[in-house]
Formats: sequence, C-alpha cells, structure tokens
Amino acid sequence: IGFGRVMYQTKDKFHTTWTLRLWPIGGCVDFSGQHPERQNALFASLSFYKQSAILFAGVATNILCAFLILTGCFTAGYSQKKLILSGTIAYSSAAESGLEQGDTLQALDGHKLENWELTQLMLMAQQFDGSQFKLTVEREGKLVDLDVDPSTWPLFDQDSSILDAFGIMPIFDPFTLTVADVVIDSPADTAGLCQGDIILAVDGEPVESNRELLEAIRNHTGPQLTITAQREGEKVDILITPEHKGVFHKRSYIGVRFSPSVPYDTIYHFQSYDLVTSMYLALITIYYYFLTSMLALYYLCTGQLSLSMLAGPVFILAQTQQFFYYQMFVGILRWIAAINICLAFVNLLPLPVLDGGQWLILAIERMLGQPLPDHVRFWLFAISYSALLGLLVSITILDLQKLLA
Repeated sequence: IGFGRVMYQTKDKFHTTWTLRLWPIGGCVDFSGQHPERQNALFASLSFYKQSAILFAGVATNILCAFLILTGCFTAGYSQKKLILSGTIAYSSAAESGLEQGDTLQALDGHKLENWELTQLMLMAQQFDGSQFKLTVEREGKLVDLDVDPSTWPLFDQDSSILDAFGIMPIFDPFTLTVADVVIDSPADTAGLCQGDIILAVDGEPVESNRELLEAIRNHTGPQLTITAQREGEKVDILITPEHKGVFHKRSYIGVRFSPSVPYDTIYHFQSYDLVTSMYLALITIYYYFLTSMLALYYLCTGQLSLSMLAGPVFILAQTQQFFYYQMFVGILRWIAAINICLAFVNLLPLPVLDGGQWLILAIERMLGQPLPDHVRFWLFAISYSALLGLLVSITILDLQKLLA
C-alpha cells in the first residue's frame, strides 16, 4: 500500500508480504522474488477470477486508501466554509432560479448538501443529466424550494468552475490590511513588522485591499521589498527580505496573518460526524468523483472539453506542494484521497497498458476460449503505449504552460 519508505510489513500464512509505505497513494500487487518469465507463467496458470483479483487489487487499494482517509477526515472533523452565497452572477441560471445573497444551500432533490466539494460534484452530475432539479435553501430562517434548469448552463473549463457555470458565488474571507499576527522568526518578524500595523503600500505602490496586498507580496521577485505601514498614527517604512517558497512557481513569503473584517464563525464552522455517517459520506464522495470523472471523459472524447482540463504529474506535484505551503493538514489528506480516486479511475480505463485494459483482454480470451495471438497482443500494447505516451507529453506541456504563465 502506497510508495516510498517501508513503514510496516508482515507476512501472512499464505507467504504474502503486506507492505505499508510512507505515502498512502497507489498500490501494487506482484509476484515478489520471481523472474519476469516465471511471473508470466505463474499468472497464466491461475484461474480467470484469481487473475482478475490481482489486476484489480491495485485499484481496490486506491479506493480503500481514499475511503479510510475520507472517513478519518469526516470523523475527526475540520473547519469548513459554510454553504452561504455571497451573491449570484447576473443573468445566470442561479439568478433566474431565484437564488439570493445570504441564502444557505441545504439540499439538492432532497439529498442534504454537506460541503462545497460534494455540492460541486453533485452539480456537475446534474448538468450532464440536463433535467430540472429542486434546490432547497434556507432564507431568513425558512426553507425555500427553487426549481433549477441546468440545460442552459455553459460548460465549465480550466478558467471557470461548475459554480461559475451555475452562477453562484460562495461566501469568501474578507480580510483587512491590519496585521493580526506575525510568525516568530519569519522575515516580517526579523524586519520589525508588528501586530496592529496597517499596511498602506508595497514598494511605494498603494494597496486598497487584502487580496491586492497578498498578490503584491507573493509575486514580488526581488531580494527585498519595502512595506509602508501605519503605526500609532505615523507612517513607517520597513525593509523585508522575503523567503521564496515553491517548486515550479516561486512565491514570496514574509510570515504575516491579517485580521478578518467579519467574525470567523460567520464564514466557517467546525463539522464532524459519527463513524457510520462518515463512512457513508466517504462512499458518496468516491461515487461522485467516479461519476464526474466519467462525465469529464465523455466531454473530452466528444470534443466539448479541451485537453487543458486534464492535469498530469507535474501539475499534481505543484498542487501538492501548495497544500504543504499553506500547512493545511486536512487539505493535504483530502487531496491525497482525491489523487487515489483519480488513479483508480484511470487504471480502470480499457487501455491494454492499464489494469482495466488487461482485464478486458482476459475477458475476451475467456470468451474465445484461447489466448490472443502474440502479434495481436504486441500491436495492442504498442498502440496503447504510444497513445498514452503522447497524451502524457501533451498534458505535461500544458501543465508547464499553466504553472509558468
């Protein structure tokens, strides 16, 4: 289970070695200690059901890892953004359906909405279905049912989300320009920036909002930056030497947290569930990830989505690094769970180089009652490898364009 350093291993009575590795992503089933020719002979000598079990064991491990991680996250609980709308996009389906600023999403066709992740996955499924559905919201203490028609929604792309297509804007974190806390031994602490300072400008350029301030700091490329702040009614200039964090896209870091303009409890709430409910939510999340992955694959194959929607190893690594950068432990775990689910889905695709394709060949051979000719197998694998390699190269180029843009 997983990859990297071996954390634990044991051998059962059937002489199978079970290994748990450092990073719980993926899995592998193999005939350990055998030469490739011997492995092939052993595999061919097994029954169809045992061969199927071996081929799908890696996929099952991915799903099991995702299930355990998600169940743990739901059970332990974490702070998540409330399902409150900050508004709707003009002339969108959400606006035409009667959604209003301040509405709290409650249910979709009677199914309770728990978080923004599941809400987006369920909306994607509704968009593909195209039929009207009922959205229940809480408004001024009362439940209101709204009829929504998703058939006219524009298709989401890499620059928008399903929420944009629907036309709803989730509540956001409106932070101020006032320093709430300075991380000890950070560049800001070393330079003398203090709690209570109000940031006015970065390198002489005035900043009007917290978002503008963060962009100015993160995108700063020089060795030093000058922060102009108001302290006890006076302006002070503070010279800071920022740290640069990131693998593919370096961002400046000074170690400052800012005061929110509204109470934290207005936007976030801590949510945890009992074990049974957590297991159910984990299964539902996995189900909707698989469903929306199939829908996205359909859109790609029919030309309705571009290849730029896909993410390859480079982009996934960069996103993983971002989670570590923001030190969001639960976010990291949920990201790892999502990667496991996506790996399981990809490995089920009917390409001969993947588990799903190999099982399809086994099924065909079982129906024919004999193995496929060697030259047929050779060309199937050659074409499959070439297509997969070409796809990987294309996605990697697109990943680099996204990261370096």
